Amino acid sequence: MLDEFTRAQRRRYLGSSDMAAIIGKDPWGRTAGDVFCEKTGRIANIRDTVPMALGSYLEPAILSWTEDQLETPLQRDQFVIHAGGILAANLDALAPHNRPPAVVEAKSAGLIGRPHYLEEFGTPGTDEVPMHVMIQVQHQMACLEQQPGIPPIAHAIVPALLIGRGFVLYRVEKHQGLVEALVEEGERFWHDHVEANMPPREAPSLRTLQRLLRVTEPSVALDPELVQNWQYAKENTKLAAEHEEHLLRELIAALGDQEVGTCALGTFTYREQTRKAYTVAESRFRVPRFVKAR
Repeated sequence: MLDEFTRAQRRRYLGSSDMAAIIGKDPWGRTAGDVFCEKTGRIANIRDTVPMALGSYLEPAILSWTEDQLETPLQRDQFVIHAGGILAANLDALAPHNRPPAVVEAKSAGLIGRPHYLEEFGTPGTDEVPMHVMIQVQHQMACLEQQPGIPPIAHAIVPALLIGRGFVLYRVEKHQGLVEALVEEGERFWHDHVEANMPPREAPSLRTLQRLLRVTEPSVALDPELVQNWQYAKENTKLAAEHEEHLLRELIAALGDQEVGTCALGTFTYREQTRKAYTVAESRFRVPRFVKAR
């Protein structure tokens, strides 16, 4: 888990996960607006999410496995700042004695929920990693350029602990064109938005908006269309939920005292299931499911 010093360092620079959000490739919904709020101090108590905290606890084990696979020691927890002074990277590890030398970015996925990018982890040994991971390691290799005491790094190793697959290892080469584009976009974002204190067009995520530091006075003039659009969406969501419940009741009622019904479209079931007792008492309930006809 990140300590307060590391959090403070991250607020002063654009990190590798920030770049994924800025260019619209963050898999958890962070946007350029989120990054702006974080870097300009508009959010109180930035905390790790549950998946982030789990990843922090798993990281040492993943890196130990990587050392065994590479048969070389890793230099863990390295912090480097790009020569331009805006981009920085908190590296999981460096493998300076590997051939070739490499930056190491440890990942875990699928242990809590099933993220949509899980399937983007392809064949081990290749560079088939999710786009946000590709951006992260290219950002890190950008920050490693011209670092004193560190050999030139043009190679990234991505060890990952994936649900249903266990430990896997990927290798990514440096893409100079992408590196230069990330540096250019990061510096543009910093000058145009953070230093200028000018929010980007992309609105922050709801999670960030809920944590913004706010004042009670004075009120802000709002575009009535924004209010109307929200009210319309809210009302339609409510009506859709009510309509879905009404149709489900009719469908279940049509089963009579049976658990299974069929039609040309497929099979509808309403079978009883048991919720095991963990923190609450065991209970039994039915779940509606529909399987399309083949």
